Amino acid sequence: MPRPPSSKSFRVFKLSSPNGKREWKIEGRPTGKRERYYFVTEKEAKNAARNLNDQIAAFGTKTSLTDRERVMAAECLEMLRPYGKSLYEAVHFYRDHLNRLASSVSVAALCERVRAEFERRLGAGEISVRHATSMRETLKKFAARFGDQHVKLLPGNEIKAWLASEPLAVKTRNRHLGYVRNIFGLAREWNLLENDPLERVNGFNDPHAAARLP
Repeated sequence: MPRPPSSKSFRVFKLSSPNGKREWKIEGRPTGKRERYYFVTEKEAKNAARNLNDQIAAFGTKTSLTDRERVMAAECLEMLRPYGKSLYEAVHFYRDHLNRLASSVSVAALCERVRAEFERRLGAGEISVRHATSMRETLKKFAARFGDQHVKLLPGNEIKAWLASEPLAVKTRNRHLGYVRNIFGLAREWNLLENDPLERVNGFNDPHAAARLP
């Protein structure tokens, strides 16, 4: 036998006199005080009542939540329902995203650090002038395009799409892509990046390079 709703539960009612276009309402007393919300359709009202009752079952009727916060929680639950995810999972996912953001440096800051490292290597005779010059060119272009973005949130396919849109020869695109890989390699060495965004990104197909093979 179904359990009867508690006095705190929200229930659905059809209005005898519509409130504008809203013909349905839900009503409950989660904290002892009557709360009412109005909706255009019966489906919206039932979904909102179900979400609010789910929230009461999960979190109780803490008075620390305002009426507005409870309604917002109900809306969030409804948005998550098609994906089979809970509000708890969504909040933790977003918290992890914010943690990554807080611990990430910008592309511009990373480029400055890489530039300094390559100048050190050049001065120490560890790399050629040509190698240092090529890295400077890539750093300039990379910082100009993605400078404000956070390194940990920059997807590899976006980097390749950027190079694909540039009016460059295929060989030049692949050269820049290779140097960006070097930049990310240093970021990982310096513990500024956990994973290489370009790990699954292939280079550009260069038919001229294939023709030069013996």
